[in-house]
Amino acid sequence: MSKIKKKGEISLLEGTMKGGSPESISKSQTQGVEPTEGEEVEKIRDILFGTQMRDYEKKVALIDERVRREVINLKDETRIRLDSVENYIKKEVESLIDRLKAEHDQREESVKELLNEMKGLNKAFEKKIDQLDDQLSKSSRDLRQQILNQSKSLSDEILHKYEELLTSVEQTAQELRTDKVNRSTLSKHFVEIAMRLSDETAMKLGIDSKDIKNE
Repeated sequence: MSKIKKKGEISLLEGTMKGGSPESISKSQTQGVEPTEGEEVEKIRDILFGTQMRDYEKKVALIDERVRREVINLKDETRIRLDSVENYIKKEVESLIDRLKAEHDQREESVKELLNEMKGLNKAFEKKIDQLDDQLSKSSRDLRQQILNQSKSLSDEILHKYEELLTSVEQTAQELRTDKVNRSTLSKHFVEIAMRLSDETAMKLGIDSKDIKNE
């Protein structure tokens, strides 16, 4: 029994010196089972590559952590850039909307001013037409009144001349009856009356008496 225990201690020491873990060696010894070929290969692999594998795992863990941080940083940076682009686009859209609204308001104001100006011109035109209509009506009334006055004056003048002529004829007839004037004297007297009447009538009508005589 002591020999077996001593042999186990020697095996545990050898295993520890070769890089094996005391727990695994102790476990194998306590179970009283000899290591299998696979376990031996695993032990040899752990002895040969254990340190390198642990270093590799540490490097992989560091790289994984670095990649994770880079991904997080990239996500944050991407989110910041997207937020910046979104804010820029939002500001540009708002600026464009404000500019379009300002242009729309300006055009609407220009249209209102143009309509007001057209209304003012229309009122001025209507007022001018009314004034011309009033002037034309007044001129027509004045012209009709002048024609009526001239017609009345001419009628009165003709009536007056007719009365004068009638009086002259009656007077001449009376003289003829009284003085028994000869025919030549009567002819001259009538010619004189006709000429005087034609001169006065032509003067009223604006006609030259010479034209009447020439006719």
